[in-house]
Amino acid sequence: MPEVAAGTRGTVRSGQAVQSGQAVRSRQLANGVALAYDDVGAGDPPFLFIHGLAGSRSVFPDQVAHFARSHRVVAYDQRGHGDSDRPDDGRYDLWTLADDARQLADALGLDHPVVVGHSLGGTVAIALAARYPEFPRALVVLDSVFELRPDSRRTLQAFYESLADGTDDAYEAAVEVFVRTQLTSPGDDPAVVASAVALMTSLPREVFVALGTSRLGFDDVAAAKGVTAPALFVGSARPFCDLASVRANCPGWYLGRVVGSGHKLQLLVPDQVNAMIDRFLSLVDAGFPHDVEQGAF
Repeated sequence: MPEVAAGTRGTVRSGQAVQSGQAVRSRQLANGVALAYDDVGAGDPPFLFIHGLAGSRSVFPDQVAHFARSHRVVAYDQRGHGDSDRPDDGRYDLWTLADDARQLADALGLDHPVVVGHSLGGTVAIALAARYPEFPRALVVLDSVFELRPDSRRTLQAFYESLADGTDDAYEAAVEVFVRTQLTSPGDDPAVVASAVALMTSLPREVFVALGTSRLGFDDVAAAKGVTAPALFVGSARPFCDLASVRANCPGWYLGRVVGSGHKLQLLVPDQVNAMIDRFLSLVDAGFPHDVEQGAF
């Protein structure tokens, strides 16, 4: 498909356009949606980075810089975010987002990439690896929700419903409280927290609610059990799930947990995250040695 300026017929922009005046690279997919992306570095295997809810392609700066030294790296804005299109059909289910990722990768010639997803982007990465088992070289999931408890599901459902019914001012205030109380840990860099608040409150309310509600209806455990690629799950200091659940349901996955970081771990402790990914990929290159019965090392 042709490379175009962000924004296509039948869509509207997300309202987060780059203000620097620099041209935005964008690729229109077969489904008609144009996704903005950055494409740097060279070398195999390539990397594909997928941001989370109310994020953007800009939330992996240290990972992009680190891995682009010897790999081709693509990071993109998911539909409804950043400089990508916001489709007027309202389709934000996770399988559709996974298809977006696959179509973009195919359009850019990313062959067998290492797929790295943060938060909801990690769940999209799981859906991508489950739907297209042969596609990823390896899968890295950074602090995503896994096997959401019934009480947490009810709380989040009520939260999204309140966002949908409230005013725009109430939406921004509620999202800021959510970021500061649920996504941060004591000691997190205030500048990173403030940046997260600004980015997440700028996402159009209808996109935030549609994506959040879609996440509640997604069976991540069933999808994860369909993943055949080598996988690494990294939790924050306050992980969004019980890591024992990941181990129980996916015994072949590698597990890690960073020290001293809230949810934005790739921004707060990038050296820890990068080192874990490097070590994981060295094991993949060595044949992904693990004992499925005992779990990965």
